[in-house]
Amino acid sequence: MTEVTPERPVEGRTLERWLALWVFVLVLALQPFTEDPAGPIKELIGAWLLVPMFVLLARRGRDGRARTAWANPGMLLLGAFLGVCFFSACVSAFPVRSLYELRHWAGFALAAFLASQIIRTWEAAWRLLTVVVAAVACSSVYGLLQYAGWDPFPWAIRAVEEYRALPATYANPNLAGHALTLALVLAAGGIIRSWKHPRRVVLLLVFTGLMGTHLYLTHMRAARIALAAALAFVLAYVVLLPLLKRPGRAFAVLLTLALLAGLAGTAWLARGPLVRGEGPLPVDSSMVLRVNGYSGAAIMVREHPWLGVGPGNYRLNNARYWTKFEQAWFATRHKKNDHVHCEPLELAVDTGLPGVALFFALLTWALLAALQMTRRGAPFQRRVLGLTLAAGLVAFTVDGLFGFNLHAPVSGGLFFLIIGVTAGITTHGRRSGGAWRKAGLVLAALGLAVVQTWGFVAEYALQRAFVAGVYAHTYQEAGEEERAGHARESVKASLRFARVLLPWDARPPSRLARLSASENRWEEALADYGPARDRNPNNPALMAAFARALLRSGDTRQAETMARDALALCEPLAEAHAVLGEAALITAERSAGAARRKFFIEARQYLARAARCGPADFGRVEWLLARTCVALGDDRAAGGAYRRAVKAAPAAETPWREYAEWARGGKEGTYRDALHAELDRARRASPPDRKAIHVLAGLMRDEVVRHGYDPCLACAALFRAFEAAPGSPELWGAYAEALPAAERLAGLRYALDTWRGRLPGNVPILRTLAEILGDDPAVRREACLRLAPSGGDDPARAKNRAWIADVAVLSLREDPLEAGPQAAALAAAGRALVAGGRMDEGAGALAEAVPGLRGRAKGDALLAWSTALAAQGEMAAALARAREAVAAGGNRVDVRRHFARMLVRTGRAAEARLEYVALLRRVGKDDPRRAALEAEYAALTEAKRP
Repeated sequence: MTEVTPERPVEGRTLERWLALWVFVLVLALQPFTEDPAGPIKELIGAWLLVPMFVLLARRGRDGRARTAWANPGMLLLGAFLGVCFFSACVSAFPVRSLYELRHWAGFALAAFLASQIIRTWEAAWRLLTVVVAAVACSSVYGLLQYAGWDPFPWAIRAVEEYRALPATYANPNLAGHALTLALVLAAGGIIRSWKHPRRVVLLLVFTGLMGTHLYLTHMRAARIALAAALAFVLAYVVLLPLLKRPGRAFAVLLTLALLAGLAGTAWLARGPLVRGEGPLPVDSSMVLRVNGYSGAAIMVREHPWLGVGPGNYRLNNARYWTKFEQAWFATRHKKNDHVHCEPLELAVDTGLPGVALFFALLTWALLAALQMTRRGAPFQRRVLGLTLAAGLVAFTVDGLFGFNLHAPVSGGLFFLIIGVTAGITTHGRRSGGAWRKAGLVLAALGLAVVQTWGFVAEYALQRAFVAGVYAHTYQEAGEEERAGHARESVKASLRFARVLLPWDARPPSRLARLSASENRWEEALADYGPARDRNPNNPALMAAFARALLRSGDTRQAETMARDALALCEPLAEAHAVLGEAALITAERSAGAARRKFFIEARQYLARAARCGPADFGRVEWLLARTCVALGDDRAAGGAYRRAVKAAPAAETPWREYAEWARGGKEGTYRDALHAELDRARRASPPDRKAIHVLAGLMRDEVVRHGYDPCLACAALFRAFEAAPGSPELWGAYAEALPAAERLAGLRYALDTWRGRLPGNVPILRTLAEILGDDPAVRREACLRLAPSGGDDPARAKNRAWIADVAVLSLREDPLEAGPQAAALAAAGRALVAGGRMDEGAGALAEAVPGLRGRAKGDALLAWSTALAAQGEMAAALARAREAVAAGGNRVDVRRHFARMLVRTGRAAEARLEYVALLRRVGKDDPRRAALEAEYAALTEAKRP
């Protein structure tokens, strides 16, 4: 039976266990259902764990055994700091968003208050700090398993540097470094405290080794500086305390030295060379970026000294203060800092000078309170605890000078926990709170849990939209349009749900707008870009995308205004220059005379600048630049721009077509050289660029068929491409059509023999081709009959059937079947040729087939033959074949409708009206064809009226 004493009631022991569980959740919780796999789940579970702890705390003190200390200097300072943050959020430009951001610190502050009530002895403090070390060590074990290549968690960032630097359960190596820094200091204190207990020392040494190795592999430089500063602080304090007798005096000396060092460092940074990326030190771009961020943050503090811009609002405002280096960083990488990477500066930006002053007052109180435990005469373990807590606070402060550890989930939570532990141990006066105060705390914890649940559900919706978007892209690439459409609808539904939950967040509307823009639904995109910009008004990339949508919707003037606003924030932003260049190009094409040339010159300047800045759609920018150069008569520049355009986007067909048109008349060689080079590059890519191969193969075929290019050179290039895409019907079609007719069958048989071992067995068109070129007459006949078009064929399928049908006709002419099967096979191939747009070849095959056909088969062949003749302009012959189709095919609606149309096209309106009247009598009211027939008849009747 558990012993209960007035100093240590059952509730106190239970609360300690709950607090330990909270620590483990804070450090180790991880799940894949949100965009950030670490933060939301830690905050969600942690917030709900606070509720039962406050219920248990409310029970304490009712019997007089353990009274709750409701007020102490640490908690009062913490409350004042949060009060300033709350006021700053309320008066900021984005109050709701800023208040929502405060939920993190509100949860940590509640946990700190709990720690101040639960941890009242140094023994309890050491137990809790050991739990912290153990939890962080467990996370480091997972990090080292990541390093060894074993990680069952479905990370979305395995291929980037952030993952290779071992994010463990923190989702980012920087955040891991912040937590490891604190834990290593606590572990060192635990080792010193346990020096009489070898087993405990060995266990802590193992934990320290795991965490130290993990920290080393993260390559976090600030953590090493922070640990060195903590060690220097401890050594200096141990030396100064015997000399100055009192902890406060020793702390004052050390604080003065630290302030002088900080002022010297700030003065060195303010000289300027490092802000420009210069200077004597070999610094990397990330360090230069941070120093530049400090510069902008300092200006923000100068402009908002008393209230700041609101907690969490730095990321919404910092673009207006970017240096040239930060602008170039964003323009080239499309990344920006959401934090200052210096906690004192970020606190000053977010909450103003009062907020940062209160934070340092809280920090100073905690340091002094911890150092008071080191007075002479205090028990050894208490003195070690005080020095450990003080060293941890020093390491946290120094680490925060180069990062955002107060804003990180784990390190921020551990810092508040240390504040609570320090407050609990050093509190002397005890006063029990009333029932209303206890109930208020329980309700506050419950309210925080509800808010965290709200946020988690919203983040889950955003992640669900992202996953559905991945599926949509996969289905799109595989040609499964229906499934891709369903996936896109799922994306939209999730984003709309998230938009309702987070009406202050720009992510849902901006992602909806991007999705609509990708589908060329520009009006819908504009409807979402507006709210997105209202919620995030200083995002140059968002403004450039908004400008592009405005341009596509036809609002050139507003697009130019929006693009210039983007350039005012980030001058080298390529996408904004591209919008201005395209807008000038559109204006030039609508103008005449001198104004036309002026706008072309302006377009060329903007597009050339966009190309130099490296846009995401570099190929499109170069293509538009080529068009401006053509309009200005600069053929040399145009050729270079076209070449760069097709190299950047080899699968984009329109630039290739324009390039080919420009090259006609003496420059065909450069275009054809580009075709060969890009086809070779596409097949050698890893993995091969099959989409580009399809497009380039079609262009190569066009050069042979339409423009008399040497088929030997083209076919050799296409034959090599089979190595990369042996199962591509488009490539086989281009190869077949590029071969001379006399060599087509032999060339295809040779290609099939060469690549037979690599042909996939699930491509029906290639199986049909092999059967058509085979020796079995029955198999050939069945293969040819399968070519007959059905009503549901899409254009791409009809085009692929057309080239196979041409091969079938050649095969049937080379090695005919018996009379009846020959006619049926020729008719099926001819109809496939007509459906694929190859009217001349189709008419020839059908002319051969019709004499051997009877009944409906003859009617279908005559109908297709008539269609081909009409497309060739031979209307009299087309009408004659249509009459024969009616005679052969009976009174079928499709046949008689075609006949009526031929009558209309040959000027026989009276006969056509009689045909339509007869058709309308035959077609029922529910027949889906009736509406079209009525419309055609009405148009014919209207044409008769004067």
